[in-house]
Amino acid sequence: MNTKFVTNLKNSIKLHELGITLHSIFFTDSTKSKEDDIERWGNNQSLYCHDNINRYLADELGELLPSYLLIEGEIWLMRIIKNPDEWGIYYENDKHAGYIGTEGGGCIFNESLANAIAEMVYYLVTNNLIKI
Repeated sequence: MNTKFVTNLKNSIKLHELGITLHSIFFTDSTKSKEDDIERWGNNQSLYCHDNINRYLADELGELLPSYLLIEGEIWLMRIIKNPDEWGIYYENDKHAGYIGTEGGGCIFNESLANAIAEMVYYLVTNNLIKI
């Protein structure tokens, strides 16, 4: 399987440690697994098991992202962009010069859409911008 379509092991572990229990078709046995040790639940079921690390597809993980954030009475809209070699995700507001996505106010970029979304979910949860 092309690992570009699911979250990498590092991001998958971070989401698992946050307590995200979203179901997924793919998983890895443990945090000690290799990056390309990806298994699929039987019959393409989407499941969650506390003992495994789920490896999410972009559409599975995207369910956690709000289309906008309401911060101090202002709406920040989610944007996803595709560059030739990478995906970008951020939240923007017309009144502010900057984005929500990284500590420095920039866009999250990754060659994998699943990993860009994973990094955004992690950022939003750890900065108390969304609750899971």
